[in-house]
Amino acid sequence: MPACLEFNFKLAIKACLRA
Repeated sequence: MPACLEFNFKLAIKACLRA
């Protein structure tokens, strides 16, 4: 999911695992 790298890497990593 590109969205994971779209946001901040730190917060993105959290949202990435949540999504």
